[in-house]
Order: sequence, then C-alpha cells, then structure tokens
Amino acid sequence: MCIRDRNHSSWLVPIIPGTEEIIQYTLYNNGTSPSIFNLDAGFSQTAPGWVVEIEPSITPYMTVGEELIVTVIVQPPSLSLPFDPLTKLAEGNQLTLWTSVTPVDGGPNVQQTTLEVQSTIMVELMTDQTEFPISSTELMSGPVSRFVDMDMELRHNLISGISTTVDIQVSTNVSDFSSTTPSNGPNEILRWNSSVTPSQMSMELGESQPLVTTILGPSDYHPLAGTLTINVIANLTLSGALSGIQAPETNLSLTFEIPEYSQAEIEIPPPTTVTPEILSTVPIILANTGNHQTNFTFSVSGPDGWITSVSPSSAPNLHSIIDAWPSVGGDNLTLTLSVTAPQNTRADTPFTVNITVFSDSGEILTVAPIPFMVQEVIGGSLSVDYAVAVIPVNGNSSIALEANNTGNSLQTFTIAIEESLEDINLTMISSTEIEIEPGQFSIVQVEVTAEQFARADENHSAQIVLLHNGVELDR
Repeated sequence: MCIRDRNHSSWLVPIIPGTEEIIQYTLYNNGTSPSIFNLDAGFSQTAPGWVVEIEPSITPYMTVGEELIVTVIVQPPSLSLPFDPLTKLAEGNQLTLWTSVTPVDGGPNVQQTTLEVQSTIMVELMTDQTEFPISSTELMSGPVSRFVDMDMELRHNLISGISTTVDIQVSTNVSDFSSTTPSNGPNEILRWNSSVTPSQMSMELGESQPLVTTILGPSDYHPLAGTLTINVIANLTLSGALSGIQAPETNLSLTFEIPEYSQAEIEIPPPTTVTPEILSTVPIILANTGNHQTNFTFSVSGPDGWITSVSPSSAPNLHSIIDAWPSVGGDNLTLTLSVTAPQNTRADTPFTVNITVFSDSGEILTVAPIPFMVQEVIGGSLSVDYAVAVIPVNGNSSIALEANNTGNSLQTFTIAIEESLEDINLTMISSTEIEIEPGQFSIVQVEVTAEQFARADENHSAQIVLLHNGVELDR
C-alpha cells in the first residue's frame, strides 16, 4: 500500500494564513491481499488553531492494485493583531503534516508533507454580529434598512518590518438567497441593495479602519421569506517592495432571516343585484399579497335567512406576487360566491356577505364584505275578499279591510272605490294614499251611508281597488 500527492509536484505545500488548503492523495493498494484501510491525519508539532480533516476516514474494501482518492483539508488560523508567534504563521515557517494509512489487519504507513507559510498581508473584517433576524413589524413598516458597524485591520506575518501603505478596496454584493419554499425567488437578490463606506482607502501595516455596511431591502413589495446572504469583500493592491507577497481576498458574510408573513386581499366587486329565492353567483378574486407561497382556507357568512357558500373552500400552495419576480401571475385565484336571498328580502336596504380568509395556521387574514342589492318586487293585496255591511235607512255603517304590502320595499299605495249605486254613498274614512312597509299591512276604512229611498229589496255592491302608480294590484 502506498500514497502519492495528486495536486502538488512535491511534498512541499504552500500555506496562506486563514485560507483553507485542500491536498489530494492517491491511495494505492500495492500489497498482496485486499483490505479495508483506516485513515488519519495530524501535525507533528503543536499547532494552536490549525485544523486538519481527512476524507474518507475509512476506505471501502480495496482489491490489490485498486486506487482511491483521499482528501486532506488543512485550515490554518487567520493572522492576529498583534501577531501571535505561537500560531506558527510567521513567513517561511514550516509545519509537518502526517497522513497515516492502516490496514485493518496490519501496521500503519505514515506519509509526511511539509506545509510552508507564505509571506502574507491580509485584511481582517470584524463585526459583533453577522446574523440578523428581521421582524414582521419591520417588514410592514416599510423597506428594510440596516446599518452594520464593522472594523477592518491590516495584518501581516512579515518578520522584517516594512514601512509602507497598502491600497484597499472594499465592496459588497448580495450573493445568495434561499427561499423558505424551494425554487421560489430565483431573482430575489436583484431586489436588494448594499454598499460599504468608505470603499477605498490606504492603510499602513497594523492599522485599523471603521466601516459601515448599508443594506436596503425592496421598495415595491415585501421581501420574499428566506435567508439572504450579503458579502463584504476586501481586496489589497501590493506593489514595489511588497511585490511577491500573498494578499488574499477577505470575505465576511452577513445573513438576514426574513420571516414568513401571510397576507391576503380580496378585490371587492361592485354591488350585485339578486332576486329573492333565486340562486346568484359572483366571481371573487383573491390575491396572495404576503411574502411566501402558502395555503388559504375560506368561510362565508351572510344576513339571517340567506343561503351562502364559496367554492373552492381552500387554496393550497398559492404563490405570492413576489415568488417569481419580476414575472407576475400565479398569485391570485378566482372564487365563486353563491347566494340566495330569502323571500321578501328588502330591496331598499344594502346587504353584505362576508368572506373570511384564514392562513395555514388558522389566523384570520382578512374579512371582505361583498355588497349586494336585492331586486325590487312590487306587490300588494286586499283582505278580506268580501265584506258585508247592514245599513239602516238614513243610517250608516263601516267596512274595514287590510291593505297588504307583499313586495320587498316601502311603497305608497292608492285606495280607490268603484261603485254605481243609487241612494247608497261610500266614503273613505282612512287616507286614500298610504305608505306600507314590506310584509306589513294598513287598515282601510270605508263608511257606507243609506239615504231615505235606498231599496231594501236589493243587494248593493261596490269594489275597493288597491293601486300602485296607477297599476291595479288587487280589488
């Protein structure tokens, strides 16, 4: 069994402080029998802050002549200010990395690689907080705006002191967004803006500089729910006496957790006129105006006696308006509201049927009043159908009838008497113009007077007529 370095021409590997180094080896079973091998790695010297990992830590069953790629990951610590010699990061310092391969039924084979620290000047970006939760209250108060205070230090591992300045450029970018619903928000990073102040400066080795990073959220709609990553990046420009010195890019990631906020809106249509006891349907448009794809359920309630329903009764996985920004669509659904008003429902009164929208957790998001008017129905009747008055000569009597409003609105009715009698007089005691509420009645009184020569051997008759705007309704 033997091991060979794959990605370096020698067993000497250059190391830059704070920068991960991946070393690949080829493990070759050149023994006489197949086996499984245990792998390990470490440092021959004490190395505070250095970390090493090996993958895999145990091989599959390897036949004679079979090869396997082994990866060793070395993570040196970052430079400190002031420089700490115990970290073994001084320029030119060498550290021995060992890798051990042990067959399950044999002894170890140890291979050594020398790690050599390179001359390095680098920036360290520091802040007290790198993870920022955003509250729902902040989402609703307007565009998100955050200002992150940072410090930047110019560090080095040069043994010989160099008095010079280094030009530094600092920038930011919105590098990644992960939606709470996979595949949504492919362009969400384009809706955010970030910057850093100052962005350009010259610093001497060992100096510090305060920075402020500004993060501004979308101004059109809510930010999409998920995790946003913004990188603050520092690059150095080395020249003259610093030529040949390593100057790695420094990157500090800031993450922002945008919570899910559920919101729905229903477009209120103009009033719909319905006819009592006849089913009517109204299309209702629902929009998901929250910041994530979610489920909605609906309920409906109407005035007493009204029969109401809504279809469908739920909207599973309805997209929000920003899921596919800048594309639009897929964030609304047309519901069908069905209503039947009961008989005699008043036509002179507006009615509302309420649609309630619930979130996935059962929270009421909105209650939308859908307006209705009822078609006016004009109707009236007289009761009783037949009335008899017995009148003495030169005397009088009265007849009482009920005028009923069988329509569904307050109306004014006219009462008229039609007769061609001799010696018999009929006079309206009550008003000939009466206002009656729907479903109510008014008493109609008629006085009948017999003159001296009114005949007793004949039946005398007359008709009472109920009219509305000149149209006869009953008699």
